[in-house]
Amino acid sequence: MKQEKIGKFLCEARKEQGITQQQLADAIGVSNKTVSKWECGKGMPEISLISPLCQALQININEFITGERLSEETYSQKAEENMMKFIKETEEHKKRNSIWMLLIIGAAVSFGLWYTILSNMGMSMNWILLDKTALFAMVVVMALFLTGTKFAGDFGTAFVLAVGKKCIRRGDATCKSSGKTGK
Repeated sequence: MKQEKIGKFLCEARKEQGITQQQLADAIGVSNKTVSKWECGKGMPEISLISPLCQALQININEFITGERLSEETYSQKAEENMMKFIKETEEHKKRNSIWMLLIIGAAVSFGLWYTILSNMGMSMNWILLDKTALFAMVVVMALFLTGTKFAGDFGTAFVLAVGKKCIRRGDATCKSSGKTGK
């Protein structure tokens, strides 16, 4: 959804009804500053306010989502497009959440595994983090462990996506020299 387009549409619909921002705000239980923020494209109504807002402005939800008046011919087409956008955004959100969860679980399992191994050997975690050879061995063993499980590909993908996106966003010189791009 494009906030600016929707905001402009809300403003036009309000003016068509011949009501002020304050009158609209009173009708749906928000402040006139909130209505102004929506109309300027600097925010969106909470989901619970969309239906009352649409009723007050005598628009339908598909018109709200598209930010324009819809004719009878385009209504069903826009409804399908809006539904597909919503489904796509929901799937992308779930995928991002699952990637982070996988990274967190992987890190926790890795730490727990190494803590258990080191404790049983009578070593402290401080030692392993200071010794480069031991740290390298820990990474190799974890890589071998992941390779032997069905999560190896998922964990690798999650790691690359998480680290790669941060790297690309920051624009680090090390990222640029490794050939990663934002495209």
